[in-house]
Amino acid sequence: AGSMATPQSPPTSDNVRVRSVLICLALASNAASQEPIARAATPVRIGILFSETGTMATSERPLRAAVRVAIDEVNRDGGILGQQLEALYRDGASDPRIAAERARELIRTEHVAAIFGCWTSACRKAVLRVVEEERSLLFYPVQYEGTGSGVSPRDPSPNAFYGGAAPNQQIVPAVVWALEKRPHSRVFLVGSDYVFPRSANALIRELVLLLGGTIVGEEYRTLGHGDFGFLPARLAAAQPD
Repeated sequence: AGSMATPQSPPTSDNVRVRSVLICLALASNAASQEPIARAATPVRIGILFSETGTMATSERPLRAAVRVAIDEVNRDGGILGQQLEALYRDGASDPRIAAERARELIRTEHVAAIFGCWTSACRKAVLRVVEEERSLLFYPVQYEGTGSGVSPRDPSPNAFYGGAAPNQQIVPAVVWALEKRPHSRVFLVGSDYVFPRSANALIRELVLLLGGTIVGEEYRTLGHGDFGFLPARLAAAQPD
């Protein structure tokens, strides 16, 4: 927040990205209403759907705060094409079902032009079903598995803007680098038991084997699980690199 641009300072790359996203949002909102942007007297309403409670709250609260800072900055600089942004905040409660309900409420009752939110892929997929049914938009900020699930909703979805890295941008370079530095590595995979970790580890497994390494163990625990006392013995037995 201390380095935020003022109206007199040149835009930073982060500001340019924020403004580009919000300009697209304003255009999409007005295209739906078929009202000229310059004549719009009401603000563009956007839904902010991050978890304030539950297992994911620690990760998602900073995202909620970052969106709030961006909205305040844009509004202070005059808004987007003459329109102010109005944020409506909802708690996804670290539960995909609750997040989907909140998303439908934001779209149907609060008439938001788009939703910024979600962290886990399970939450994203649940919210995307609603967003697609309601013909709305979701801006998703976190890395994701980047592959289709084979079931509805389509994912990557035409109703979503994905701001995070896909595996080819993040996981693949990391695994290739590690196996180049230490060929024939013994690898142990650990993850939370939901979509992204299992998809990521499936990719890592194939890549490790392709590069001459060995998978010596794989363990998953549900989100919120706090007892990992079993791991030292498993790791001692498997002896991964």
